[in-house]
Amino acid sequence: MNTRIAFDAWADQHGISRDAYSVNSEQDETYCVLAMPNGDWTVFYSERGQRVGAKDYAAEDAALIELQRRLLEEPTTRTHFRARNRWPGHS
Repeated sequence: MNTRIAFDAWADQHGISRDAYSVNSEQDETYCVLAMPNGDWTVFYSERGQRVGAKDYAAEDAALIELQRRLLEEPTTRTHFRARNRWPGHS
């Protein structure tokens, strides 16, 4: 199964805005998970081009679990929060 599709389904189920994260690409002001050239995975928050709180994992599954944890812990990632508050850079 496509990782992005599966992650999007999980996010929808948990009320996480798709604007709050990025799977396998780096977008500013989002939580990101990226495949590294050496086969590892990294999870971080992208803020003004900087990787904040970066943590590396050997397996994709572990990195995605970490991304889920971070998204669930941060209330601003919720769809209902973003609908009530204008979020810079997102419509």
